[in-house]
Amino acid sequence: MSGSRWRSRCTSRVWPPAAGGAGILDQPLHVMRVECLAIAVPDHITVNVGELQLDQAIHVKDLKLPEGVKPLGDPDAIVVHITAVKTEAEAGGEAAAATAEPEVITRKKGEEEGEEKK
Repeated sequence: MSGSRWRSRCTSRVWPPAAGGAGILDQPLHVMRVECLAIAVPDHITVNVGELQLDQAIHVKDLKLPEGVKPLGDPDAIVVHITAVKTEAEAGGEAAAATAEPEVITRKKGEEEGEEKK
């Protein structure tokens, strides 16, 4: 291709049905590198997430890009996906595990006295 490399913003315009209660819309890719002519650089790339369900994703290779625009990078990179909502119990368990202090191991009293006598 005889174009230059550019960056374009990825935006989602339609709220997916699954995100309303069973899941959360997550968009890990906000800016995408593309190759095209300077006059063809898209202002933004719209991602239709209207049919996206829980645990489904839209990848770079699934995007419908304007004519003459070629995506660069990993075609399997996730643009948007729906992840499950964590319950309070799950979130609390993870938080407790993350903040738990390590166990301190000390010597027994008899061992300490025995070493001091030597």
